[in-house]
Amino acid sequence: KEAPTAKDKELKAAADKVVSATAYHQERVDAVKKLPVTVVTNSAVFRQKDIDRLFEEADPTPPPVIESCLPSLYKLAQTTDLYIITQFPHAGHQNLSSYFEAHTVPSDRSPHGVWEADKQELAVSKALEDAGVFAAGVDPRKV
Repeated sequence: KEAPTAKDKELKAAADKVVSATAYHQERVDAVKKLPVTVVTNSAVFRQKDIDRLFEEADPTPPPVIESCLPSLYKLAQTTDLYIITQFPHAGHQNLSSYFEAHTVPSDRSPHGVWEADKQELAVSKALEDAGVFAAGVDPRKV
């Protein structure tokens, strides 16, 4: 794992400040502590119209994060094994196999190839990074 940059440290401090200033139902937080938790970002972290827009642009820009979700997202990032999923609209593939074939490239690391992120995925990851979600504790590989 790479050493945190100055920006990472700044984002982590900002996330910690938001978490400490927010009241949480402690029993509920304790109930999920260290457990795997999945958050679907559609209409919770990103507005659906902003996700759909990613497919209209040739070079998509990161979608804006819904600011009111950040205290809870930071808390989950700090206390659980958080996985973040963004459901994209149908990309024209006939089935899941053809989708995987279109998004994997040959590799010595795996006989099945490795995943190749597309522009939309990269835009979502950049939005989460810029919002401090990774600095708060989410492993970028779990997005």
